[in-house]
Amino acid sequence: NCAGSLYVVDQTTLSDDDQVTVNAIMGATARTCPRVYVTQGPGSSYAAFLTELTAAFPALVLNNTYLNNSAAGLLAACADVFTGYAIVNLTDGSVASGYTLAAARPVVLVTANNEAAATAVGLPLVADLTGVPVSTVLATYNTSAGAWSPRIAALQLPAKFGYLGDYTIFGGGIMWWDTNMSSALTTTVLSSLAGPAAIFGWGADEPSTVTAASVYDAYVHASDWSLNLATLTNFEVAATFRQSAPRPAPPPAARHTVCFLMTDGDNIQWLEGGMPFNAAWWGSPDRGSVSLGWTLSPALRDLANVIQAYMYSTATNTSTARDVFVSAPSGIGYLYPDLMSPSALASVVNLTAAYAAANDASIVNIIGMNYAQAAASVYTAAPEVSALLWYDYAVYQALGGNITFVNGKPVIGARFQLWSGEFDTPATLIPKLLAQPKTPGSPAGYSLIPVHVWTNNVTDVRTVADALAAAGGFAVLPPDEFVAAIAANLPH
Repeated sequence: NCAGSLYVVDQTTLSDDDQVTVNAIMGATARTCPRVYVTQGPGSSYAAFLTELTAAFPALVLNNTYLNNSAAGLLAACADVFTGYAIVNLTDGSVASGYTLAAARPVVLVTANNEAAATAVGLPLVADLTGVPVSTVLATYNTSAGAWSPRIAALQLPAKFGYLGDYTIFGGGIMWWDTNMSSALTTTVLSSLAGPAAIFGWGADEPSTVTAASVYDAYVHASDWSLNLATLTNFEVAATFRQSAPRPAPPPAARHTVCFLMTDGDNIQWLEGGMPFNAAWWGSPDRGSVSLGWTLSPALRDLANVIQAYMYSTATNTSTARDVFVSAPSGIGYLYPDLMSPSALASVVNLTAAYAAANDASIVNIIGMNYAQAAASVYTAAPEVSALLWYDYAVYQALGGNITFVNGKPVIGARFQLWSGEFDTPATLIPKLLAQPKTPGSPAGYSLIPVHVWTNNVTDVRTVADALAAAGGFAVLPPDEFVAAIAANLPH
């Protein structure tokens, strides 16, 4: 919270070359005290969260001097944090080399098209990285131990050069790209990490990316389109978060109990880029008409505290509906627990437990390659973890609604998937749920339903919930009340 002012820059007015330069300035300045915030126009989610930030910190001054297409002026205002500059090229993959170098050396990045901005403020050329691969940067500049962080790396498609560079520099991590997660370069980067480590960005293929991360004792934060993380991570609106209290349990009755859980809350860039305001999801006019579970990355508490504060402060809490957050796959970050070493998994669970307490989100949603009771036992041994909602990657409903108790805590499998085009639509899900037994004393009496946010929305959930209400004999509960009902009614 050290910043007294922020230069606001509109990314939509910047050239591609200047986007890289602004990312480098943001990342370097944020290491001591943030000076830069990027929007995507006045109506963007980034502008909305800047409003939230200034509401939380009324003394924070927004400086629009370099708002429009003024990367050169911004560099002149922030040149004191740099000792030189490096040249990169937007089309040959060397932007990753530049961000990697800037993570280890105080250099600003420019291209041949905007190099004059660096020379105008008297910065000397440190390296021309045009055509230079990341592997060469690693070999050339790793002149002392700790040149790059062993806890952070960024896997970023070269075409997304205007994103995530700020946090890579701020965190001192290596940025690289590869479609082969077992290549020599990827192996070099992953081998340099000391688990548990965080990999930001996203790969060419989800399972191979997360598998490689898990095998090397790392986890993934989907953040390939993220802006401002270096700045936002410097602001703490709230140190801890509290959810609304569960409603009293309904009296025992012959009913079928359902819980809908929205997917992909681990996706940092999606949370930054509009999910909280989009009419399909958090901004839906139907949110508040039905109790819902929302997966949310525990790490959002540190990465973009103001966004988490907004989500918690606007959550539904009425006598008829509640929004409840669940620690998203698979705890502190997205990993496959069954593929991680026992020692690293124990460290991941320790981190997850600490964040679960800070976020008041004791239910953890797991995505694994396969169910592994040994891994489940590590999670549930933590006092801060109250239950696991376990999906297999290939088919979330692979456990068929099975419920077991591990260390006295429920591990709950999804029964069906509201995932149009692949699994169920509202129209096909409704009759399946209507056919379920109303047996609160057995696992068959409970249905966890993942809702795939890329094909379905809050209105679809309401459609299903309304049909269940019309039929009678159903209870739609948020995750904490769902877990409480299972713990109270199933023998264990």
